[in-house]
Amino acid sequence: MTEERFLEMCRKHDITYQYEDDSTNWRRGVASYNRIVEASKVIGEDVAARIWNQVVDEKIIEDSRSNWYWD
Repeated sequence: MTEERFLEMCRKHDITYQYEDDSTNWRRGVASYNRIVEASKVIGEDVAARIWNQVVDEKIIEDSRSNWYWD
């Protein structure tokens, strides 16, 4: 797992999947998130959090970002 691959996974992920009304899309979001969490263990949690938070900054409006950040 490279940082570039992890960044790509995060960018493709629907961060707001929990709010999905369609169960198929919700399950897809859960699976995607689980893959991201597993990948974060490979590249290191600090690196993963930095990349994840970077993607949150790209996708979520400023006032709501802190709700989505990883610590």
